[in-house]
Amino acid sequence: MVGETEVSAKPRRRRFSPEYKLKIVEAAEQCRGKGEVGALLRREGLYSSHLVTWRREALAGLQERKRGRKPEPAERRRIAQLERENARLKLRLEQAEAIIEVQKKRLSSTWCGSREARRELDSSRVEEEHCDQGVGRMKAVGSAADDA
Repeated sequence: MVGETEVSAKPRRRRFSPEYKLKIVEAAEQCRGKGEVGALLRREGLYSSHLVTWRREALAGLQERKRGRKPEPAERRRIAQLERENARLKLRLEQAEAIIEVQKKRLSSTWCGSREARRELDSSRVEEEHCDQGVGRMKAVGSAADDA
């Protein structure tokens, strides 16, 4: 008997299943005599506020409450997913643009410095502007008289 009256160091919240709540509400409804509901509550170790709350829940359709955070709406999850995908694609785009820029610079520097490329220019009568800067812009020359 002594063990029942001792107070624990850290009290633990009691949880009641929906079946137990429904059983108590039904038992309370069956009580007809004076003081029977009080005796039921004392026997089960419950408070009258439990019974009031459980009766409301029974009327509203007894469901077990989920504990913890509520799940994120599907729309928010979709937005977050799209934002992550957008960031990933932006990074890939930046990398691709950097690669293309390097390829352009390498091609223009190779093309400007090559003797064979210059021979091709002379033979096809195309003049290159700003080759020394590595820009690689070209313009067609109208006639052989312009070269002289």
